Amino acid sequence: MTTAPAPITLEEYCRRVVTAHGESAWVAIAYALMTRHSVQMYTHARCMPLLWVHGPRAGGKTTLLRHVSRLCASSALTAPLDSDGRTLFAFNGKSNALVLIDGLPQLHTPSMRAAMSSLYHRNLHPQMEVQEKSGRWIGCTYAVTAMEPPFWSQLWSQVLPVRLSRGAHHESEAARRDAWAELEEAQGLDLQIPVADVNHLGHLLSTQIDVLRSEFDHEVDVLHAAMLLTAMALYTDLPAPLYAEAILHEIRERRSDTPHQVTR
Repeated sequence: MTTAPAPITLEEYCRRVVTAHGESAWVAIAYALMTRHSVQMYTHARCMPLLWVHGPRAGGKTTLLRHVSRLCASSALTAPLDSDGRTLFAFNGKSNALVLIDGLPQLHTPSMRAAMSSLYHRNLHPQMEVQEKSGRWIGCTYAVTAMEPPFWSQLWSQVLPVRLSRGAHHESEAARRDAWAELEEAQGLDLQIPVADVNHLGHLLSTQIDVLRSEFDHEVDVLHAAMLLTAMALYTDLPAPLYAEAILHEIRERRSDTPHQVTR
């Protein structure tokens, strides 16, 4: 009699993702967990940043999103693209779903910029005429892969960037390969994700914001970081330094790299 493979815990799965993809993967992990309750999170935060995974070609961007999408409440959806961003709203009305945008052509167009802003504020831009739209409210969250970081300041303030590069890894190449192989094997295992108590989500978010105000002086940075830390606190018993330091480091790096004067 064969026994079923043992399920994998959320904590173990997160550790494998970070070993395989680097410390910046904590941002993607927290974002994926946040999508499970993005409606409640938006109710309190009044925004929903996009996840922006950037790095060199064949650097593991799409694979990282595939790995963290297992943490979402439902299977991730893939958005088709056109030249003006209208198809990004094809999933309008689906709540707590993660939509993957694998590469963004035509990022320089005004309509694409309007689309990105609409996704952040969860309201359709007045200039975006979308056929068969179900209301003006957007229920999905969106994750983007791109070779470049966000290159105009408004978009940069509306995304959570994850930068993938070889130099960002603290693990040995052998450890990374082993973790990568284990992650692929884990795709066929049951993943144990605890039931989160979201009744106190607003209180948790407010507490995180108060704590982080001593770290940052820019309200949006504080809010985005607090949203990620709140999601992690809802779901894991991992000690905060394991993920909080990595998340805060990414936010600091983002601020130092922000393109303040972009004319494109």
